[in-house]
Amino acid sequence: MKKLLTISLCLLACMVLAAQEVLPDCPIDTIRGRLMYRYQVERSVGLYRISKNFGVSQEDIIRANPILEQQGLRYGETIYIPVPQEHITRRAAQQQAAAPQQTQTPHQAPAPARPVGPATPVKDGSARDNIAVAPHPAQAAPATPVIADTPQDSLILADSTTVADTLHLALMLPFQARNTQREPVMDRFVEFYEGALLALQDIQQDGTHIRLDVYDTEKTDYIVRQLISTDTLQGVDGIIGLAYALQLMHVGEWARQHEVPVIAPFVSRIEGLDSNPFLYQFNSTNEQEARAMGDYLAAKGDSVHCLLIDSNEVDLPVSVQAIRKQIKSRNIPHSIVPLRAMLADSLHTFLRDSVDNILLFNSEKFSHVQMFLPRARQAAQVLKARCPDISHIDTTARRTSLMVMTRYAWTKEEIGLPTLYTSIFDTDNSSPLADYEARYAYYFGHEHASETPRYDLLGYDLTRTLVAILKEQEYHGIQSDIRFEQTRPEGGYINTAVKVIESTK
Repeated sequence: MKKLLTISLCLLACMVLAAQEVLPDCPIDTIRGRLMYRYQVERSVGLYRISKNFGVSQEDIIRANPILEQQGLRYGETIYIPVPQEHITRRAAQQQAAAPQQTQTPHQAPAPARPVGPATPVKDGSARDNIAVAPHPAQAAPATPVIADTPQDSLILADSTTVADTLHLALMLPFQARNTQREPVMDRFVEFYEGALLALQDIQQDGTHIRLDVYDTEKTDYIVRQLISTDTLQGVDGIIGLAYALQLMHVGEWARQHEVPVIAPFVSRIEGLDSNPFLYQFNSTNEQEARAMGDYLAAKGDSVHCLLIDSNEVDLPVSVQAIRKQIKSRNIPHSIVPLRAMLADSLHTFLRDSVDNILLFNSEKFSHVQMFLPRARQAAQVLKARCPDISHIDTTARRTSLMVMTRYAWTKEEIGLPTLYTSIFDTDNSSPLADYEARYAYYFGHEHASETPRYDLLGYDLTRTLVAILKEQEYHGIQSDIRFEQTRPEGGYINTAVKVIESTK
């Protein structure tokens, strides 16, 4: 019995030692200046078991996650659990024990630690001290979320504790930094962030002090709701980002209550825009684009002729319906072309001489119209043979051509004919752009990946626009001639700078 008791005590002692050595294997984030375990709720695990596993009370977990009082634990969702002080102490001791011992000569200064977080200022003694690292998504991109009042988790371009007029901004984008199956399309948000950092540097040089908090909102609205319920956004002067409508809906209501402007670069339709004066929608609407195209065609008078591919009106996309409505209501010269005429290669019989014939397909998807483009190019050749260009002989002669009315998204596709489309990306600021390009290459050491649009330029322009709104100033952009106009007296704002672009490529 005595021997059995000794063995039991030894086993108990080993269990205690093991419990002391093993810490929860969860990422740690800094939430409002406090360390928190980021834990994804497992199946069939209750609050009691979680509190025991992490060594904190159930009350502390609920205080850190107020939403649990309303909906309880949900499998697969992320909650934040306070890290006990004893865990912090043990982790520090373990890291110190594991760190290699370094020796230095009396005249050798320690090398500066290079930050790993994208929202951490670079302090390497170079001219880049005022710009932050924008890492590749495979590296340590913004945490989920990056929330704290320390330089390790926020980009503080001015010491907000001593500068009273510091603007506090929040950048909220789905970087998906910790997602092992991260989609390459998310790289555009990193580029957007890079452009925003260059904008903040320029703003600071103009004498405005900035603090930036960066949040990885991922694809769920849970993180956004968490930020709001824990008052993490308290004190923010302006918000930019949010790529999903549901996330924007939650932040929009908070912005209305706290009177904080929110610029949404990626959402094309914002819920509640007509009644929330703190929302700014960058993308234009179908109605705006159709109206801009209608103005352009009406100004051409009888020098244009629109060819509308016949289709059941109810089957047309909203964008195509809106343009056709403008053409018909303004009495712009047009003809209805049966689809069988396209299939029979007789489109040329509908083309008129001495005008710009503009072909409008009945779909906004390039894959739907791609098969008809060779037929349109063939019709253009027939027209060219029928009406040769004599402008070199008669300068008063009207041009005869066939153009295709396209979507902005088609600009990367091979059309093979002159095109006409609407865009909010069209300015000719070659001088500012050249300076920007040089600084972009210097700070980030790589070329931009996006082309149309440039997401880094989008981040630069909209960040400067947000600060201009907060300071009641004007800014019109390098890539975008941004002009926000209020939808109605009690509503939000939409960018109205829609241009019609002719391209001969």
